Amino acid sequence: MPLYYGGRKTLKFIPILIYVFFATIDGRGQIKTANATLLAHKDPDTLPRAHYNNTAAFSTRVASQPATETPKTIDRSILQRNFQVPETTVKFQVIKKGAVVRTETAKANEIQLAQGEKLVLHPRKEIAQADQAAFNRLKSVTSTQFAAADLKVLPEVTIETLDSGAHQISYQLYFFPYEPFIYNDSLRKFQSKMGFFFLRSDSLPAVNPIDPVNIIVTSKDLKQVDPRPLQINHLNFPASDVELAGDNLSDSVEIRVITASKPDGYQTFLKIKPVLEISTNRISLEGYGVQKIPVEVRLIGSNSPDSVTVAVTASKGTVEPTAVTLRYNLPQTIYLTSEGTGKTLISAKSSNLESNDLHLSYDFPWYFLLASILGGLLGGFAKYYGGRKKDFSLRPIIGGILAGLVGCMAYYALGISLLNFKLTAGMNEFAVLALSALFAYFGIPKTKSS
Repeated sequence: MPLYYGGRKTLKFIPILIYVFFATIDGRGQIKTANATLLAHKDPDTLPRAHYNNTAAFSTRVASQPATETPKTIDRSILQRNFQVPETTVKFQVIKKGAVVRTETAKANEIQLAQGEKLVLHPRKEIAQADQAAFNRLKSVTSTQFAAADLKVLPEVTIETLDSGAHQISYQLYFFPYEPFIYNDSLRKFQSKMGFFFLRSDSLPAVNPIDPVNIIVTSKDLKQVDPRPLQINHLNFPASDVELAGDNLSDSVEIRVITASKPDGYQTFLKIKPVLEISTNRISLEGYGVQKIPVEVRLIGSNSPDSVTVAVTASKGTVEPTAVTLRYNLPQTIYLTSEGTGKTLISAKSSNLESNDLHLSYDFPWYFLLASILGGLLGGFAKYYGGRKKDFSLRPIIGGILAGLVGCMAYYALGISLLNFKLTAGMNEFAVLALSALFAYFGIPKTKSS
């Protein structure tokens, strides 16, 4: 039945809808008043003006959420240090968590840098020698010795934000060799060491730490690069070192420095210091001049066609010849003859190079004497039983021992053969035994008087 109020007709169900809006029905079918907090959490734009004062909880919740940081353009000071014209259009890479996430092109003064990202710019394409100002700055803060010409810098400028986006820094990767590749005669390989570090472009003190950066140093000519990869997590010194080693190297070694933005690496070269090497497979020889051994002399570390005159000396004993002419990687052989007993040192030297020191020892020739006496004894018995006389006598036996000993000493110490035929017997126990037996059997021929 319609109702009338104030001369207007009102539908009967309107009061019911308003009531349901503010109420819920429970499981038992009873009407329950709605929670006023739920009404307060309703979007305020959908609430009547009369209810705006009930949205305090909603406003508090929205304000507590962290606002997304707005990317910032590169600081003007960084632009001025790295670009003559800040409006220049450049190609750059964005690195996040150590990997390139995108490559873009924009004007340098319009590039946006967000928190957690790094920008890598390439003002140049190749590794270059560092300027004198950078070298002077480094020498003022470190005692590490390296030449200004050896200090190189990668053509990458990295820009990142610090202190939750409060400011930006830019830096580059520098490196230097502590020394050229030098030959280690005990390990028989060339070794060197390089130092890598990041240096800020400005003159401010180093900021530590930075997000760790992985760098790979590699070379097709080397057998050892350690560590691989190299991780750097700070600016400025101390440098992070890489150990390098290889063999059969000549002149210089091509080395590539690989970064996240340059997977094929930047090319650089490390020099090799040529070296004289003397070597033998012996550590001792029998003394008193009875043994002669070959010693190899070679010049390694260069492909030059030039030849070098090298003098070889021994602190004790005799070397023949005392001087040889060497070409690179073409060895020459000299011979060392013992003298007495004890230690000896053999070395080689040219006008600008010195060899390693070769240490040998001269031992008392027990094996030589034993083999010589035993050979003389065998030769003496062979001569006695091969003769016509059947009565036993020590004379031919003793004579054979003496003949064998004298003949072997003359041959090995003086190079004189007392037999009527030529021979070339090496210095070893069986050779001495056989030669002594021959001297005992055939005897030492007497020199005919004129």
